[in-house]
Amino acid sequence: IKEWKPDMVVAYKIGMSMGLCLTRMLTKFNLVVSERNTTQQLTRRDRIRFFLYRWATHIVPNSFSQARFIEEHYPHLMKKVKVITNMIDTSVFAPSGGEKLSDAIHIVTAARIAPQKNILRYLDAVAIVKSRGLKVHFDWYGRAEHEDYYAEVKAKIEALGIADYITFHGGSPSVADRYRESHIFCLPSIYEGFPNVLCEAMACGLPAIASAVCDNPNILTNPNRLFNPASPESMAEAIERIATISPEQLIAEGEEARKLIVELCSEKAFVTKYLNLMD
Repeated sequence: IKEWKPDMVVAYKIGMSMGLCLTRMLTKFNLVVSERNTTQQLTRRDRIRFFLYRWATHIVPNSFSQARFIEEHYPHLMKKVKVITNMIDTSVFAPSGGEKLSDAIHIVTAARIAPQKNILRYLDAVAIVKSRGLKVHFDWYGRAEHEDYYAEVKAKIEALGIADYITFHGGSPSVADRYRESHIFCLPSIYEGFPNVLCEAMACGLPAIASAVCDNPNILTNPNRLFNPASPESMAEAIERIATISPEQLIAEGEEARKLIVELCSEKAFVTKYLNLMD
């Protein structure tokens, strides 16, 4: 730092952010530290990190929920906080105008198979949807992070008799194509940071539903598109509400979803926010 004399240093990783805060005690420079996750509980390392942030010039969370966490626990730091959400490549994640899978309404999720993603309750919601006779199919793309949990998921699918309604495909090398061939996106997580997959799907022109947690309500402002992740009935009702609107309404809602993500997360929006911060 002394050799290069930078106008500004931007740190993304936690360890580097903490180290640079210590460095700033010895020499003055503009320092931006980043918060890339949503803190669920304060560990000893978290407390040290937030103590050191008094030496940062700015703190940039990538989620509104993390900014709210800082406001609740460290209000004296809020004058330093500026939310800059992740960038979504809206040229890669874009509608194609191609054919959708058409045998039923396809509801897609892209997420790892892990307890945080709330899959067991989601399966209960799928069973409710099946009992109501809705013509939908659920597709899940993502790797199994915990084999024991995945075994529990597979056993519950069999016990509920819903193998004809939901398919777990594993990871996909081209998730944008999976979004484009589907009709609706769903993210049932118990908690999220900034939900990249939700924004990617919306950038591809998909209408979406999600759990009413963390940043999801900042993105899906229509309460009819949010549900309680602890309630399979709430999930099933949100699924039914969106799956039974007309094809024209689905298209219109998808177009609005893309417009919102371009305004919030495009490269232009991302770069402009950082330039404004640096200015």
